[in-house]
Amino acid sequence: QSCVDSAKVNSVNDWECVCPHPSTGAAFGRVVLDCTLDECVELCGTCEESLCSVHGQECVDPNPTPASLEDWVCRCIAPSIGGIATASVASCSLDECRAACETCANTTCSDAGQRCVDADSSSASLRDWACTCEPPSTGSAVFAAAEVCVLDECSAPCRTCEHDLCSAVGQTCRDPVATAASLGDWL
Repeated sequence: QSCVDSAKVNSVNDWECVCPHPSTGAAFGRVVLDCTLDECVELCGTCEESLCSVHGQECVDPNPTPASLEDWVCRCIAPSIGGIATASVASCSLDECRAACETCANTTCSDAGQRCVDADSSSASLRDWACTCEPPSTGSAVFAAAEVCVLDECSAPCRTCEHDLCSAVGQTCRDPVATAASLGDWL
């Protein structure tokens, strides 16, 4: 700490102890009890904070004192899950099909009777989930429900399909509306 006496003339006990930069803390007429140094805020123009936040994480300095350096951590922010990493980026994941968040599927896929698939569950990869039609239907859409689930009952193997019945008697099967929403309309 350093001592500063800004009013040297006609003043008594107005000196101040100041913590050395980049630490913070000051006290008038006594020694500073605790100098603080939050590495997430006060070092490198918030470089650690930037490193964590660029990866969608939070920077925390568990022991913000000048005697404890390089102990800052990045940690995952909910709804991401994962651990913490000291002086580095943490490994976080976010399954946008299972979590509830602004970029998550929530009930979009299930409400449409479709399955949700998150192509990359790292917390840095957002808006990459897709709704896919339940087999034997085909169709999908990224970041939305598939508009149409295609199911040609005459060519797809499925429990409601009867294309084998038609071909067994030498006839041709035709499905006028080949969607999963229109079952049993084959001719």
